[in-house]
Amino acid sequence: MRTPKPTKADLARSRGRAHAIGSALGLVPRSDPEFPTHWHVEGEYGGRKVHITIGCPRFARGLFRSACIDFMVVRIEGPTWLPEGAEARPARRTVGDWREGAPGEAGNVATAAGASYVLLPAELVPALGQRVADAVDRLPHAGWVHATSTDLELRPADLEEGDDAAQIAKAVLDWDGFRASEEPACP
Repeated sequence: MRTPKPTKADLARSRGRAHAIGSALGLVPRSDPEFPTHWHVEGEYGGRKVHITIGCPRFARGLFRSACIDFMVVRIEGPTWLPEGAEARPARRTVGDWREGAPGEAGNVATAAGASYVLLPAELVPALGQRVADAVDRLPHAGWVHATSTDLELRPADLEEGDDAAQIAKAVLDWDGFRASEEPACP
């Protein structure tokens, strides 16, 4: 599969978004050495170490057309309310599952929006399952969440060309779904 070269507009859009996020949040943007439309924005925000990867790679769409697919991945280091060794992540469906028409991994937590998540170890589901579902449902720009007791990875779902990436990044970073608090994790 051929990968089209990024256009000048693609490069300008990714650079502009990275610098807008950096300016709005007081973080430092740097370009990815391997992919010209990918940027990394790093630093401290809200007392936690933050790493945002943003970009718009160009993919082939048919024989003579291509399109940019915008993405953002936000990683936050810092304690969450999940107990040590716990993990909350989306249920997985591998390529093999998809090819065979299999449903993939069964989740043990369902959100109100219909997303299926896995909370490990499974013994935590009665105590924390609803709290995980509520936290994921409150994520701004509903997307994908992977949480452990020490860090979070978030992927906003609705990043479009005209969206204000800085506002979306700020909303996701200010989201407190898994932020550690004085409240005990297990009742």
